[in-house]
Amino acid sequence: MNLSIDEAELDLGFANPLIQDRPSILIGRVALGVEEMRRLGGSAARELFVFGAKAPLPPDPRFGDSWRNEFSVIETPAGETMREHRLAQRGATMFLAQGEAGRYDMVDMLAREDIRFLHRRPNWKASDASIPRGEGGLYHFARQFYVRETTSAREYFGAGSAVYVFVESRPDDRLSVQLFVQDMSEQTAEEHYRLEAMMAEFDRHRDDGEKTQKLIREGDRHFHAYVMDHPRVQRETLEYLLKHVGSKR
Repeated sequence: MNLSIDEAELDLGFANPLIQDRPSILIGRVALGVEEMRRLGGSAARELFVFGAKAPLPPDPRFGDSWRNEFSVIETPAGETMREHRLAQRGATMFLAQGEAGRYDMVDMLAREDIRFLHRRPNWKASDASIPRGEGGLYHFARQFYVRETTSAREYFGAGSAVYVFVESRPDDRLSVQLFVQDMSEQTAEEHYRLEAMMAEFDRHRDDGEKTQKLIREGDRHFHAYVMDHPRVQRETLEYLLKHVGSKR
């Protein structure tokens, strides 16, 4: 069974990988269908499983035992053998594979339309965020996960951070995966987790007027911006949204 940061036990068909000989925990999974892969320049659908762990640092008598986070992202292309991406900071801001260039752009130096995403824009503190830059420009943002305060998170990874997954398609239908991790206070992380849940609820019920209107009434400006940018939002939903937003901007 596979242990996740939400204390759930899942059966993925393979064991959580060891990272620096330490047990890892499942942070989350990212489904990339044929449509998403075509937008990236690839073809075959696949799923990414993001695992994280506390990797030990060389012992220092001044500080005792210490650790840093490292990741293993398991890529499972349809009909192919799964691949593993071992990601660490390696002197760079992003978590990336050995041998990859650590190039990135600061988000507050970019225009809003410069940010490339598959489904939704990242929700973060833009003044302290970065996006990797690869062979084809900026990577595409695929998914974000919030590591809440749970027993398993504290034991295997640490709590109070957000993990952002970025991807770029390479030749032979391979992916380059890089991660950005942002520290957050517990209150901020809980707010972001609530927003993520509301966005997922909207995606499931976007054709149900009663449910979408309830979400709009309960949502904040970040949720309202998500609804406004949604590629398949209904006209009636937008009209209802404009009656409830705090600012017409």
